[in-house]
Amino acid sequence: MEKTRALRRTAIVAGVCVFGGLLLVAALVWWEVREPHARVVDDRVEPGGWKTLAYESVEVDVPGDWQRLDMDDCEWQFERWAPPGTDPCAPDAVGVAFYGSATFDAAVGPDVITAGDDGQGGESWSGCAYAGDFAVNASTPDRATTRRILDSAR
Repeated sequence: MEKTRALRRTAIVAGVCVFGGLLLVAALVWWEVREPHARVVDDRVEPGGWKTLAYESVEVDVPGDWQRLDMDDCEWQFERWAPPGTDPCAPDAVGVAFYGSATFDAAVGPDVITAGDDGQGGESWSGCAYAGDFAVNASTPDRATTRRILDSAR
């Protein structure tokens, strides 16, 4: 009787350990395959209000008040940062986005900034720069701001 109880306890402990191990492996796999997100590398907002973002192997400087947009409800989902209140699904809105350079089809060549409409009745300046395996696309209401973002892509 005593042996049966001991075996039962051992089996229960072994089962719990196996289950816990499987949960740990599942959590580690999820961590590795989750969708990558840009993160703030340097949150010390420098004079003039700029911060550095890192997305995979690319870093870029953006205005200090920009935030990561939640694009889960948008038709196209990619990493995008913009000023607070920006519609995440508006394709021509102000912000910076990271695209895989192998599939990115720019309207103009890299480092060329063009004037256009921001989709909300205002003027915007847009362009792209290539860094690593990504195209960094920026659009702002100010040409100098767009230039600074693109020049910082590394």
